[in-house]
Formats: sequence, C-alpha cells, structure tokens
Amino acid sequence: MYKKIFELYTLCGGKILLLFSHQLVSLICLVILLLNMLLSDF
Repeated sequence: MYKKIFELYTLCGGKILLLFSHQLVSLICLVILLLNMLLSDF
C-alpha cells in the first residue's frame, strides 16, 4: 500500500516539477525579450 502511495506521489511530483520548470523557462524567455526591446530602443 505504501509503495502505491509513493508511486502516485512521485508521479504527481514529477508533473508539478515539469510544469514549474516549463513556467520558469517561459518567464526567462519573456525577460530576455523585454530586455532586448529595451536595449534596442536606446
């Protein structure tokens, strides 16, 4: 029973981690784009 719970937990944790890392990458890309726009104005 505990093994089943552990498997479920790791599966959910992996999905959350994947989603979080994807959001982080998107955020970094957005920041880079904003910096490029600001720098090109000068």
